[in-house]
Amino acid sequence: QPTNQPTNQPIITIKTMQTPFRLRLPHHLLLLCAAYVAYLFRGWTWEENFIHNVLKVFPALPPVDPIRGRDVAVQVDYLAGATRNMEVLMGRAPGFLMQYTAGPEIAAASFGPAATKVVRINATTCTSSSGDAPPMTCTCPHDAGTDDTLPLVLYFHSGGMIVGSVDAELHYARYIAREASAVVCSVKYRKAPAHRLSDVLEDVVGASAALLGSSSSSSSTLGADLVRSLGIGGIDTSRAATFGISAGGYLAAMVPRHLAAMRQEEKDSSDLVAAIRVQISMAPMVRPLADTPSMVEHFHDAPDWSGDHNTYAWSALLARDRDGDGTQACDWQANLMADLPKKESGTTAAALPPAYVVTATKDILRDEGRAYAEQLRIAGRLIEHVEYNTNHGGLFPELSRRGPADQALSRAVQVLSDRLNGGQYVVE
Repeated sequence: QPTNQPTNQPIITIKTMQTPFRLRLPHHLLLLCAAYVAYLFRGWTWEENFIHNVLKVFPALPPVDPIRGRDVAVQVDYLAGATRNMEVLMGRAPGFLMQYTAGPEIAAASFGPAATKVVRINATTCTSSSGDAPPMTCTCPHDAGTDDTLPLVLYFHSGGMIVGSVDAELHYARYIAREASAVVCSVKYRKAPAHRLSDVLEDVVGASAALLGSSSSSSSTLGADLVRSLGIGGIDTSRAATFGISAGGYLAAMVPRHLAAMRQEEKDSSDLVAAIRVQISMAPMVRPLADTPSMVEHFHDAPDWSGDHNTYAWSALLARDRDGDGTQACDWQANLMADLPKKESGTTAAALPPAYVVTATKDILRDEGRAYAEQLRIAGRLIEHVEYNTNHGGLFPELSRRGPADQALSRAVQVLSDRLNGGQYVVE
């Protein structure tokens, strides 16, 4: 007690004490939370890909039942969220995570000193019915210079033509560009339910025709701009290919079919079809009909692309077809199994580019993919049909189980590179 204070003033002593904060929850609530966590992670397998496990718990593609019959704007907004999830989990993953999930080879094409060059350009020589030129993202090897003339690969992203984006699969395009030493261009196309299948095909076929018809030596503004932006010597459009997974595999097959039909109509597309040396279709959507055994078997238990997603996608794509009666589902412009238009010399099937087809054993699209590959074999247009013991998502590096399917993409790129350079893979 200080001496300068009055003796009659009380002395106040303050003691501080740290009392730990304790959250007391009823035991039954704790047990309920533990049971819920165990339910969510019941399918977790530690030796598998981390992203594969995460998407089993929190799917990137949500169920479509909540939006069936809703206003189109509501459906579009709902599916846009799924596209953003795909971009975050796949295309926009940081380098260290992509190295683990997609693999070091794919990550090296997007990060580090060997990252490929990327430019964004519009197909100004091709305008859609909306009046806009389809945007494209093109990439080529980082060390390609003005002395190099590279082949062209047309890449189409997946997502059932209802979700997905160029950015979500840009790392695949960059990997293909690096491994095949090619210019890889990915077209941004319109999607359902806001647009019809005819709009999707108008974008991809028009942009593909514009690219295949361009070269650095021609007067094409598109070709000259692309070559200049990439800083290369030129693009050899006589060595071209189409590539895609799932819906992208469907579009990779549809583009040559439409170019072949354009040739029959004498729209000067014969050289464009001949320029496509290979078509790579991995787990392709083949037709709008859901009547195969694999579709029935895995309709509800597919963890990534289910029968509900598939039927919703086709119904949205063909909801307002050109005839309004659903007949386009059996038409050659929508169904890869349908015969192409005929002329005096027969069908144009023999003029289509040779194809490399991949299917998955536990995929709803397995049987239609098998039938499509067999049809190509009979027509003499099949390079090889490979089937992996996995589900639909297992053909995507991020979503694949540890096993042979991890190599599905790399093997497809090997076939692509070989065909572009006149290698050993021959048509069966």
